[in-house]
Amino acid sequence: MATRPSRGRAVWQHLTALVVVPLLAAAALSAVVVRTRHDEVERAAAAQQLLAASLQLDALRRAVDQEVLPTLVLAVAGDDEVAGAAGFTPAVRVQLLRDVPASLDVARTATDGALAAVAPLPATSVTGSVSSRLRAVRAAADQGSNTVTTLLTLYLQVSDVLRLAQRDAAVAATATGLTAASAPAVNDVSLVVALTGHASRELPLAFAAAVLTGEERDRATDALRATTGSYTELAGQPAALSGSAARAAWTAAVGAPLPVRTSAALAAFAALPVDSPDRLSGPQLLGMREASGIRDAVLTGLLRTQVQRALGVTAADRAESERALEGAVWLCVVVLVLSVVSTVVVARLTSRPLRRLSQAARRALEGEPLAPLRRGPREVREVGDALSRTAEGLHRVRQQAEAVARGDLDAALAQPAVPGRLGEVVQGSVEAMVRAVEARDALRAELSHRAAHDPLTGLPNRAAALAALHAALARTTGAEGSVAVLFVDLDGFKLVNDRCGHATGDAVLCAVAARLRELLRGGDVVARLGGDEFVVVAQGLGTAEALALGERLVVAVSAPVELVVDGGLSTPRVGASVGVALSPGGRVGAERLLREADVAVYRAKALGRGRVVLHDAALLREEAERDAVAHDLRAALDDPARSRLELRWEPAVRPGTSDLLSWVVVPHWTRAGAQVCGEALVEAAEAAGLGRELGRWQLLAATAQVAAWGGRTPASVRVTARHAADERLLDDVADALVAAALPAGALAVVVPETAAADPGAAWHLRSLGVLGVHTAVAGSGATPLQDLPGLPVRGVVLSADLVAADDPARQQLLALFAGVARQLGLWVVATGVETEEHLRRAVAAGADVVRGPLTGAPMTTDEAAARCSSADDAAYAAG
Repeated sequence: MATRPSRGRAVWQHLTALVVVPLLAAAALSAVVVRTRHDEVERAAAAQQLLAASLQLDALRRAVDQEVLPTLVLAVAGDDEVAGAAGFTPAVRVQLLRDVPASLDVARTATDGALAAVAPLPATSVTGSVSSRLRAVRAAADQGSNTVTTLLTLYLQVSDVLRLAQRDAAVAATATGLTAASAPAVNDVSLVVALTGHASRELPLAFAAAVLTGEERDRATDALRATTGSYTELAGQPAALSGSAARAAWTAAVGAPLPVRTSAALAAFAALPVDSPDRLSGPQLLGMREASGIRDAVLTGLLRTQVQRALGVTAADRAESERALEGAVWLCVVVLVLSVVSTVVVARLTSRPLRRLSQAARRALEGEPLAPLRRGPREVREVGDALSRTAEGLHRVRQQAEAVARGDLDAALAQPAVPGRLGEVVQGSVEAMVRAVEARDALRAELSHRAAHDPLTGLPNRAAALAALHAALARTTGAEGSVAVLFVDLDGFKLVNDRCGHATGDAVLCAVAARLRELLRGGDVVARLGGDEFVVVAQGLGTAEALALGERLVVAVSAPVELVVDGGLSTPRVGASVGVALSPGGRVGAERLLREADVAVYRAKALGRGRVVLHDAALLREEAERDAVAHDLRAALDDPARSRLELRWEPAVRPGTSDLLSWVVVPHWTRAGAQVCGEALVEAAEAAGLGRELGRWQLLAATAQVAAWGGRTPASVRVTARHAADERLLDDVADALVAAALPAGALAVVVPETAAADPGAAWHLRSLGVLGVHTAVAGSGATPLQDLPGLPVRGVVLSADLVAADDPARQQLLALFAGVARQLGLWVVATGVETEEHLRRAVAAGADVVRGPLTGAPMTTDEAAARCSSADDAAYAAG
């Protein structure tokens, strides 16, 4: 009995689609119009927001520029030589030192207020950078250790960041796709922003050109000439603005008597030769502050006027777009209503004849005889006649379809074809379907293999290895059964890749994979986890058998690999370290077992490579101890005094003398009666993710103690590579110096040589150097000599194993490394000096500073205080 076909949808519903298509097209077009109008509204709103951001950024930039002059005045007034050369009398200096700090406080308060006003704006993203830079330059100015040139450069850098942000906001406003009316107004804002930017920095540059001497004066004069030239050129181009009102406002602001006189005076000052007696002096330029401020206020009013004009134009565009959006929505509603009405009418006119045709088709599917359709459209009657002739072939087609559905492809092909062209098409479709199913099954098998195997070596991958390990553990029961995991990590593979190329490295990996397969039993599994790491899963092996298998793996892998490279024979060679983990009775899970084998292989590498190490109770205790140390260290950093976390002080002296040059900070921790200090403590902190916390604590504690000793002898603090690359390093150093009220020169920051190559760490070191903090890199000779000139440091700290090495090659490397550093003007520190012979090597290499057991072991704070107060150190500090 034939199964009843699915009823599906009525024919009139399908015919209704003929009407629905235009309906959908109209709806789509309406949606496009609505979307276009909505985008216009959003673009106008975005332009308004960016214009507001541009105005706020200009206020912040002007506040920063107005903070420059009082800062420079204080720096000049506090320097006897510079103040005298600039023409400041003693009486004027006294007055400036009394009055200017208040002006500086007012300027900083205004800057902070402008910064706070900018911060909430979503269109700006520079407040974080500006805030950090302002903190740094203010700290440098308050310490009084930086020159006028350095302070001017740092302030101008902050101003440049804000100018670029203003320009980006104006460009972004233009890029939103403004109308022909809005775009010129926004462009006018960009021109006024450029004019105010040149005007606000003319007086600080002129003051710097007046008070500085030598090359610094020349550079300041050149910068002033460029700024006054740009201002003069831009001020003379009112025609660049878009409207007559904007041009008139521009001409009125720029051509006002006081702005004209101020601009002319500064331009004339810039044009005079640097040695001209007619140039204005520093006191004379200070007298122009009020006039310059009035000019800035006039130009600021011009900027506000242009911004308000641009906001008005964009607001009008936005209102027009909103009206257009409302009209488009109503148009869409009307079109949809008309389309629905027409759809209902067409459906009613066509539904009855088509319903009768549908009933006839259902009877044909059941094999019932069909009476001729005598009513309805001619096409409907012709379809009815065709249905009666087709009914007899449908049963045969149904049988083929059922065979395909149940997967009996041979039976589907064995059915005879239905007569006629329809039968040929159906038969061809069945054959194509059979071929597609067979191809799909083959492709599925291929993809399954690729998903579970490494494409280079053909070995199972990590997922397949874990699946095999889970299956082995599930099969292992009873006290006698066990599963062994052998983690194989190649030794020296990176060297092969670097020297011979990646193609040779791939060939070596394939050769190693083949050797591992040859050593295993039929039920064992070897997989490649990635890179140069392999894992072997073996069932039924005891401890001795697993270790013996590991030794065989090491021997097999270590044999040379013979390859033909560029027509010649090459024999690259790698080694192997193996970590073994066992799961007796399958009691240890797959992931944990793999991790234990990984831990064991790292122990094998640490013991000298080429070894086989079993993960046993000792390794478990070491893991637990590392976790406990990390937990206790975190608690110690929260409360150093109670946890007996303190600093020890190692003296660094001039070679051949007892002159104390600096203190080297050594962190010292007493934990459960054991002492953890120096590199061991730093490594423990880094492993626990506490490297930055330990470094920040050292900086704060060291600077506080140096300040308590009077700040005569600087302290050297070593930070980790991760802390050196952390953007918070500058804040940590600045906070420590400010909290201790110490100059930047009282602190030295030392980083590992691996950190110096990091772009972020290099930028931090360069910034610390600009502030006056001493910086150095700890080197063991691994840094290529060609990289030394590019390191942003002032010194090199040579490691103890390099200084104390008896190997002639290492001694020659010491002399070469130190010699290149001295040629570059870097000071050289030799560490680990234990004997007179070590001292002789350091002196011969040209070390400027030495430290180690021979010159003094790390001291407690009380011992170091006594050393600071000794007669020799007092004489050195006085000298």
